[in-house]
Amino acid sequence: MKNYILKSYCKINLFLKVGKKLKNNLHQTQSLVSFCNIYDLISISENIKKFNQVKFVGKFSNNINKNKNTIIKVLNILKRKKKLNKYFNIVVKKNIPHRSGLGGGSINAATLLMHLNNRFNLSLKKNEIFKIANNVGFDTPLGIKIKDSYLSKDNKNIKRFSKKFNLNLVIVYPNVSCATKDIYMLNKKISVLKKIQFQNIKNRKTLVNFLKLQENDLQTVVVNKYKKIGILLKFIESQKGCLFSRMTGSGSACFGVFSNYKKAKLAQSSLKKKFSSYWSKACKTI
Repeated sequence: MKNYILKSYCKINLFLKVGKKLKNNLHQTQSLVSFCNIYDLISISENIKKFNQVKFVGKFSNNINKNKNTIIKVLNILKRKKKLNKYFNIVVKKNIPHRSGLGGGSINAATLLMHLNNRFNLSLKKNEIFKIANNVGFDTPLGIKIKDSYLSKDNKNIKRFSKKFNLNLVIVYPNVSCATKDIYMLNKKISVLKKIQFQNIKNRKTLVNFLKLQENDLQTVVVNKYKKIGILLKFIESQKGCLFSRMTGSGSACFGVFSNYKKAKLAQSSLKKKFSSYWSKACKTI
């Protein structure tokens, strides 16, 4: 059976505002999201033994429930909807930290869903794809298209940008596992979500200036809970060429946006010396 290798990219919340709670107990959110050239690898081939075999390997494969995860969710939903009668051997090499705010599991699911739809001609309509993705996780619809995206109020309102942001980043994971549900429960900050005029953001300079004025509403909660994240953010921002630093998603991964890739690489070297046990990568948005 032919084996396919899929790249499942890392997502970054360049800013994140948390609005009022909805009837489904989720919050309205507003976020500008980009994807980076860091990715998990998903190996998939058909299994003639009539059962799905899913395995996680790699540095960040620990603590992933082998029987209850986003990959299994996608396969079960498609089976329940009678859209797919095949079975698979799937191995996910986890290069992206788990529970870090980098969307690893959510984007894994979206990547698999789109591959199965295209490879086996499932002919899923746009709204069907969204419903399946949304049933897997809140961030999963973002991964349906790997493009810079704006999330407004809920994940049904996603604007995709044709022009790339072309940002240079350093991402650092400080070995803190953050459960999204727990962080939202601790958060007391509720923002009024105002419409953003993206037509005024014409180039990278105006984008960066706009982002400097934004923040992640969940960052204060996480910094108060884990002091070392505040220390990390200040160290990232102190590096030469850093335009701003921020936490992504519900944490705990943090990132800095840099004026160029060379300075991002130099900053990563300094971070590795200062925080030798932390995972860090210099990368570009794609």
